[in-house]
Amino acid sequence: MVQLLALARDGPRIEMIDLPTGSRRVILTETGLHPDGIVCDGSTIYWTTMGQRTGANIYGEGIYDRIDGGVHAIDVDGTNRRDIVPTGGTTTGKQLALDSAGNLYWGNREGFALSTARPDGTGVRDVVKYDGSGDEGDWIVGVAIDEDNGHIYWSQKGSAQGGDGKILRAGLEIPEGETAENRTDIELL
Repeated sequence: MVQLLALARDGPRIEMIDLPTGSRRVILTETGLHPDGIVCDGSTIYWTTMGQRTGANIYGEGIYDRIDGGVHAIDVDGTNRRDIVPTGGTTTGKQLALDSAGNLYWGNREGFALSTARPDGTGVRDVVKYDGSGDEGDWIVGVAIDEDNGHIYWSQKGSAQGGDGKILRAGLEIPEGETAENRTDIELL
């Protein structure tokens, strides 16, 4: 059975769609404010929330700059809903990825960070952190893991309609003696 998870941002709900038949099953309603990223390890569904919209840029794109985002989980059967990173534990939860150990990685857009946590919510930390001086250009949105080669990839939004977004990568581990703010292994792709 081939199934697709769908995160309805404006619903807000999570649905499981059976691709051969098109039938839908609602896993969860009430995902929290402005859900964005979703990933599943086969038994647990994880998703991020961006929190309350606080404004818009000149192009009408939403801004979510309060520290009221989160990372959440529910079993695929719709039971055992829980907070991995409670609401207020991240600024703007965006796209989400899992490594083989089940560690979660997400773009923390208005927090100017790429963050991680264990699946039980412990070990929350930033693996990349900008000071925000680049404004929207420092917003981290997408994230992907390449464990075989030891890399994490992410996208940065860039200025609104400026055509200056970026894709970058770094090692999965912060180099010894460095921090998320000053790591020297970041490559612009």
